[in-house]
Amino acid sequence: MKKVAKIFFICLLIFSAARPCCAASSAPSIGTIDSFLSNNTASTVAFVDSAARKAALDSAVAARIAAASRYTTSAKDRAALTAQEKPVLKRSALPAPPPQVNIPLVSGDKAMGLSELSTILRGLCFSSEPAAYICGLFLELSITASIHDFDLPGRNVVACIEGSTEEYIVVAAHYDVVKEGYPGANSNASGVVTLLEIASRLQLASQVQPFRRGVIFVALDGHFREYAGAKALLKELGSRRVAQFISLDIMGNAADPVDKRRPLYLMALGAEPYRSALKSCAKLGRLETYTEYYRSDSFTRWFYRKTGDQTVFLQAGVPCIVFTSGIAVDTNKPTDTPDKVNLNALHDRSLAISRFLLSLLR
Repeated sequence: MKKVAKIFFICLLIFSAARPCCAASSAPSIGTIDSFLSNNTASTVAFVDSAARKAALDSAVAARIAAASRYTTSAKDRAALTAQEKPVLKRSALPAPPPQVNIPLVSGDKAMGLSELSTILRGLCFSSEPAAYICGLFLELSITASIHDFDLPGRNVVACIEGSTEEYIVVAAHYDVVKEGYPGANSNASGVVTLLEIASRLQLASQVQPFRRGVIFVALDGHFREYAGAKALLKELGSRRVAQFISLDIMGNAADPVDKRRPLYLMALGAEPYRSALKSCAKLGRLETYTEYYRSDSFTRWFYRKTGDQTVFLQAGVPCIVFTSGIAVDTNKPTDTPDKVNLNALHDRSLAISRFLLSLLR
């Protein structure tokens, strides 16, 4: 009861916080999903954990912005896209849970080192051009990516690895913060870092064995503005067959485990059909997996059905999973700084999710 009361108190503090719009940056724009899905010729570029590369990342924001500006479309095209009516996604059969997951490790399992994860995390927290920064990181992975403006204003960053079929799994993490100037390290720069680390592994894995389903990675804007980025993404996806929408939200909290006797953990809301698969995928990082939010049915319903970017896709009939490490006392506060993110825990969680995604993509 004390644990539940603590969580409830934290929730009250967070949801009572103001939810103003983040200031719109002047990052270059814009691509359409069609423009990069039809031109995805990505090749493998592994991340190397070195001091020289860390320095290069810190000094390359301008180059990333210039690279991102290559993905543009005309104002007329953007207006036409905005004017389209909201389509209904084709419902796809839920992928059958694999009875036993036995995925060999690939060279990309440690494609990003902890120092690089730390550099990217700090870049996300303090960048004045987060969309361009994220887009540039995808491009450095040789994954085709572009910035997609929507009329809030806001901008999503979308990247893709194609499969052999026209069915996709969407993996998303929002990058905006609850209030301009807040660092938002755990909420939700940690989710975007996890997204990028998963992308680096899957990019390498796709070179070893091509995927059956494609995977679309999205860094969402507008989370704190009634999930505007998720709504824009749903509209833009149109009639593409989406087998699963996966949200990464607060991935670096290690201070509040579900069970203090098992401090290494990962919560996966909506993943009941995949309990055994998740458990198998999490063995490498010795993670304890849960499909409830802190073992509470009421909190699970709230954080899965009532709040979060995944609610937009749930309402469209798309199966969803939310991966999270749970809210903490610093969530959505000025004290949510990079030092509050446990990068070792984040790394282990991203590895488990990468292995799980491989079982769905192949």
